Amino acid sequence: MEQIFEAMAEQLDELAGQDTLDAESVHGALTLWAITGKGSLPEDFSTHVFGDDLASVNTEDRLALETLWQDLLDEIGQGLYDDSEPELPFDSTLDWQDSDQQSWCIGFMEMLFREENAFGHVRDDALAELLLPIQVGSGLFAEEADFSEIYRDQPLLANILQQIPNVLVDLYLLCNVPE
Repeated sequence: MEQIFEAMAEQLDELAGQDTLDAESVHGALTLWAITGKGSLPEDFSTHVFGDDLASVNTEDRLALETLWQDLLDEIGQGLYDDSEPELPFDSTLDWQDSDQQSWCIGFMEMLFREENAFGHVRDDALAELLLPIQVGSGLFAEEADFSEIYRDQPLLANILQQIPNVLVDLYLLCNVPE
């Protein structure tokens, strides 16, 4: 994964504008997509990644990135299918703010918000429990009372953030294995 991710990150950095997601966010979005069992990129993934900046990306560069994204999606999906802890482009850290970990979690959550029916067939209670580490890592809910307590409790926060790789396989199984 590292080689594909690095190539994608380098190319994305060269083309990025103000609205463009960073490589870790893209990886998070692709991980969500792989968890849902989708084998090909969403039709408008380039728009999701680049936003208004897509107009300044030429077709050749966009197609090259889409190939890298598809390769990365395939690799993430295969790792989840093999029931192995996925390789992630960050190290778990308690200094989660403005980290690669937070960026990855935000990318994952933004894709979830964008594809809100992605987990439509999954029990809400099981899903909520498994998504908690990613929600915490994103910081998107830091102002909510239930979450602010987690951020104040450093041992609990560390425990939750270290669960991210493990919950990905559990989410994949929840979404793709019949009950």
